[in-house]
Amino acid sequence: MKNLDPTVRESESNRFEKPGEYFDGYANEWDEMYTPKNASRAYDYVQRESKLLNWVETTFTSPKNVLEFGCGAGHCAAAVSERGHKLTALDVSSEMIEATRRRFASRNLSATFVVGQVQDLITEHSGKFDLIYALGVMDYIEELRDTFDAIAKLLAPGGRLILSFTNDKTPFRQVEMPLKRGLAQALYVTTRKDKYRDVAKQSSRSHSLIEIERIVAEHSDLNACGVEYFSYGVRMGGAWFPPFSIVRKSDKVYQSAGATDWGRGFLFFGERPTSSDLTIQNVEVNALDTVARIHEETFADSMGVSLGPVYVRQLLQWFACAKDATFLVAKKDTQVVGYVFGVFLEAQAAMNQDLLLAAGFGMLRNPEVLLGGPFRKELGRRVRILLGQSP
Repeated sequence: MKNLDPTVRESESNRFEKPGEYFDGYANEWDEMYTPKNASRAYDYVQRESKLLNWVETTFTSPKNVLEFGCGAGHCAAAVSERGHKLTALDVSSEMIEATRRRFASRNLSATFVVGQVQDLITEHSGKFDLIYALGVMDYIEELRDTFDAIAKLLAPGGRLILSFTNDKTPFRQVEMPLKRGLAQALYVTTRKDKYRDVAKQSSRSHSLIEIERIVAEHSDLNACGVEYFSYGVRMGGAWFPPFSIVRKSDKVYQSAGATDWGRGFLFFGERPTSSDLTIQNVEVNALDTVARIHEETFADSMGVSLGPVYVRQLLQWFACAKDATFLVAKKDTQVVGYVFGVFLEAQAAMNQDLLLAAGFGMLRNPEVLLGGPFRKELGRRVRILLGQSP
């Protein structure tokens, strides 16, 4: 097996035209990405991986057939395999696959290893996988529709897909990328290292959620199921603004302020439909945005909706996570078409206390709600509950 350093790769190598050759040069670096010394630099990667693993643990109660394409050095693939699932690890880089083999061997894990692209699996593995995921890969794929077509063919009916994207709409990116490209260009001039040239030339792409949802909507065999944003701040190498200690605790702050979609990246959740039968199931966190849209349309005159979408999202989040609450959704062809949620009256004081900050933001952003008599009456009732009176 040969080791290629990124400083000696052929200059014409391009991550779109020759992706296997390009990523061969980063296999050793990627193998060490998740070590403690790279904690700040790899924070985006750790965030998206932990969200995926949490979803796998809470969704799959029995072993499943799972495909990771763009497996890199096998960090996430090994973690999924350790949870009992049958893993197929795919990458265009033979060096990355070798790194993944070593990682699996060191942990006494087994998997199927394939060098190639996701389209290469269609002939032999059509309809095989219960989950297909890719982390940090879609930004390097030139034609997304072809990839979604392949995923649809490889998923079993009812199978799920989870894909990560760099968020094109975050203001952090608008600040970060000009600075990063300028610095990389200067470093490339002085060092002639290709990794700096690649950053300066913006060899990867970013995407918006609207763009991805549009592609999926055009595909009759796939449905969008939800989205989760992650990571807030400006990163230059391992340096963050604000400081890394703050970045690690900032998710809830942005959610409360209504800026969840400022995340540097997002996980897109999708599904291949099974049948047209109506199903009832417990809500999943990544479906809350869809439920929120239904709630806002159905109860447009309610107190919660009048406080704005941030409050509605926090309200639904509370019911989805509360210990004794019930939150069910009705799905037809995997699309949420209805819902019900509730909790014992004795929990109202705790609910109002937990949602106090979100309600305050809602009133600041929508002060006109205070002019409405029904709103003031309901507000008074909730204040009395907070003060200990019976609901």
